[in-house]
Amino acid sequence: MELRQLRYFVVVAEELHFGRAAARLMIVQSAVSQQIGRLERELGVTLFDRSSRRVRLTEAGTAFLPGAREVLAAERRARSAIGDFVTTREAVLRVGTSGGMGERLERVLEALERTAPGTRVELASAAPGERLRRVAEREWDAAFVRGVLEAPDGVRLIPVWQEELVVALSARHPWPTPATSSSTNSPSFRSI
Repeated sequence: MELRQLRYFVVVAEELHFGRAAARLMIVQSAVSQQIGRLERELGVTLFDRSSRRVRLTEAGTAFLPGAREVLAAERRARSAIGDFVTTREAVLRVGTSGGMGERLERVLEALERTAPGTRVELASAAPGERLRRVAEREWDAAFVRGVLEAPDGVRLIPVWQEELVVALSARHPWPTPATSSSTNSPSFRSI
């Protein structure tokens, strides 16, 4: 028994006319008649009384119709379930990173969750060159890197943020403070 045979059977049962059923199914009438005949042979019953003036369900056809409709409804549910699965399937984003990103990485991940809910992020750590290689070879989808001026072919560098780098010194350190810095050989300081 094939689904198309059940589909043809249900449409003929609803139309009670092979020609109208064929038109609704957008196939030729002989194909409908042939498949209904095969289904009847397989089941060992006659499903329709056919006369030159009308078509009607037999007692066997009437008994078979609810089951055929259930099978077709189950097929629709199964197709719908797989459709839902495909559209809601979890996306995975593989990202290379390094230590020290802390709060900024958390903000990026929170923004991603808002804009692409259901996306799972897999973070992996590696040296900057390794991160770029893995993105270039499509092992990873993206990577955060610092201080890189050139990227391998096929990789685009997009500035995400600029960090202010500061140095923490003991108050008793001999280097000048921002207020006393005047030497051109001293590191350049500014007030923070």
